[in-house]
Amino acid sequence: MENYLNGRGGSIEKATYSGFSSYLASDSSLKADSPSAEETTNIEQSTEIIYQEEGAPKVEVLSVDGKPTKLLIHFENDKILEIDCLY
Repeated sequence: MENYLNGRGGSIEKATYSGFSSYLASDSSLKADSPSAEETTNIEQSTEIIYQEEGAPKVEVLSVDGKPTKLLIHFENDKILEIDCLY
């Protein structure tokens, strides 16, 4: 008995892709380059205290190039809650 797909699509060759590399491989050329020290020095970072009263947590905003990137909430027991601002 002949294969029922015989003659319906020509010959199907298995695709081989030798360019695959693991995302976590240390020699992967597809990884994003980390910014150089020269690039990081040009970034303008600022810290602003937006709330501070006796008996209440202090709230700071960390901004990079004028955009808030992180909120820092300082509690009385010296613990800090960090909230990332992702856009």
